[in-house]
Amino acid sequence: MMKKIITFFYFSVCIYLINGCTKPFDVPPANDTLTINANSTIRQLKLLHVKNNFERVTDDLIVSGVVIANDQSGNWYKQIIIQDESGGIVIRMDGNNLFANYPVGRKIAVKAKGLYLGDYGGIIQLGAGIDNTDPNNPTLIPIPIALLDKYILKGNFNNEVKPKLVNINALSVNLQDTLQSTLIQLADVEFAENELDKTYADAVGKQAANLTIKNCLGNNIILRTSGYANFASLKIPSGNGYLTAVYAIFGSTKQLLIRDTSDVHFFKPRCGNTSISKITIASVRKSYNGMPFSYNEHKSINGIVISDAGSGNIPDNEMVIQEDGNLPGILIRFNSMHHFKLGDSVSVQLNQSVLTKENGSLFLKNMDTTAVIKIAESKKITPRLVSIQQLYDNLINWESTLIQLNYPMLNGNLWNQTVQLSDASGNIDVYTYPTAVFYNSAIPSQTIHKLTGILSARQSGAAIILRNLNDIELLTGGNANLSNAIYLNQSPLLLNFDDIANRLPIGFFVYTNAANNSLGSLANFNASKTSWGNTTGGFKNCASANGLSANATSTQQDNTSNRAIALRQTGAGGFDPGAAFVLHLGNTAGKKNIQLTFQLQSLDVNSARTTKWTVEYGLGDNPTTFNSIAATGLLSSGNSQFGSQVIQINFGALLNNIPTEIWIRIVTKAATSGTGSRPVTAIDDVTLSWE
Repeated sequence: MMKKIITFFYFSVCIYLINGCTKPFDVPPANDTLTINANSTIRQLKLLHVKNNFERVTDDLIVSGVVIANDQSGNWYKQIIIQDESGGIVIRMDGNNLFANYPVGRKIAVKAKGLYLGDYGGIIQLGAGIDNTDPNNPTLIPIPIALLDKYILKGNFNNEVKPKLVNINALSVNLQDTLQSTLIQLADVEFAENELDKTYADAVGKQAANLTIKNCLGNNIILRTSGYANFASLKIPSGNGYLTAVYAIFGSTKQLLIRDTSDVHFFKPRCGNTSISKITIASVRKSYNGMPFSYNEHKSINGIVISDAGSGNIPDNEMVIQEDGNLPGILIRFNSMHHFKLGDSVSVQLNQSVLTKENGSLFLKNMDTTAVIKIAESKKITPRLVSIQQLYDNLINWESTLIQLNYPMLNGNLWNQTVQLSDASGNIDVYTYPTAVFYNSAIPSQTIHKLTGILSARQSGAAIILRNLNDIELLTGGNANLSNAIYLNQSPLLLNFDDIANRLPIGFFVYTNAANNSLGSLANFNASKTSWGNTTGGFKNCASANGLSANATSTQQDNTSNRAIALRQTGAGGFDPGAAFVLHLGNTAGKKNIQLTFQLQSLDVNSARTTKWTVEYGLGDNPTTFNSIAATGLLSSGNSQFGSQVIQINFGALLNNIPTEIWIRIVTKAATSGTGSRPVTAIDDVTLSWE
């Protein structure tokens, strides 16, 4: 029977008879980016719909809600679901990757005038019109992508919708049930026992699946999953726990849909079973006291796989899992080859496993692959940024975790069993298994920016295991500001700049347009000898003030071998203000009490303006925060002066044992003062010392 099309005039029906005609609902908070307020609730809008009909909204109704589901996992297609305090509704949209603009937690407002209400199997939906291609089965047309911004206003992010805790028996198939299309939670539920070997859906045939969720009283409900969901191929968990889902109906069937597997928390024992308790990897590691420890009770651990079986650089019956970037990991040795991949989130039941140590390495053995359930995939662990000395100092606590070193050096030609890796704090072995797909391949000769790997304890001490060659990140030619870092090997380190006709010293750079939150722009350096009186702006190779007088001739200046890095400031080009002399340190691993000394020189006695300088430091690859540091000596140049003054900086404990990059800059962030020509300022005899 063909559906009827009904047009509703809001003022004539006045659903407010139920809730009051003058009470506005869900007014956006002050920090919301929405520019208009809702004048109706989602429930009031849905009450305009009669089952199996279509209604065009002709009044200026505006509803506001938070996105609780979208197409990110593939379990919904061309639709999002929003919810307010009164209920939820499906919004049909004719587009893909809707989650990019409508992520879960984003608040939106919908201008419903001109849109249509309809239902699919009893699920009330909002769309753009009616498709009468099949007169016996008209359907709702999704809102065209070009019209989304006309009807939908995007608001702020990260709004939390707490699911309502309900009992399976409390769910109904009534069209106006306020729980439909809302986020609910069921406690103490599990998958039916006869389905425990199944996956969420048929990922190969792209067929949806209905699985039974039941509680310990035997009440049940369907969990429906699309074959296109990115978790369709995952095996369902066997435990008991709580489930968060969007409630829906289809005909007379009550059903649930999850956003992804993080909505499923089945880690407790099943109904009627004795305890299966979740414990941490840290507690597992602490169970070892020098003797093998057997797990005879039902316990489980959760973690993310940080090893890569696909690269072959680990035995095919082993994997390493870690709880988090700053929490412990553990090596697991199975009785047979396993199929788990890098990034899989897994739950591991420990019953009958044995915790032991062999050849210096702590691991779990006597493990069957069926004891592991994959919960999700493509998860990431953030590696711990370390120095080599820190790896030795913390081997017991950091074993089987993901670590990262910046600017280490590899000493070898081929990935062939043991290769030595070094940084300023020491040396460590990188071990490659003969089964690795990159075994005997060439080690890159370029400078390494970052090396990531798994810290392994071996009989001979600590070692690093690469997961694959993507763990080696090389410096690229275009990143000049990251290359040629200074490594503190023997104190003190002196940079005298006498060879700048060939190149600037390693780790020394010049910048323009420096700002509070930016290094600025890497500047050109003119290596040709230039006299102090040259008025062309820029960084130059000038004679040092040391050993010469203010009236030294150009020839005398060119003939001296004592050179300095000089800057003639000009009003354009980012030199006044924004010029900076920059030192780039790879790290200070194992070093403390860093001190800096340099000569700040004024070279052109005819320059009447004055430049004020500041010494600052920033941390990381590309720092956006810089901290000023007090100096001994006068940090100014120009003012018709000639000569050199010694500047001393004691960093105290500020730069002690920093494993990441450090940028120290002598920078002018205020415009020159006075009138006349701008100064020629030089830096010479930079000394770094440490303990």
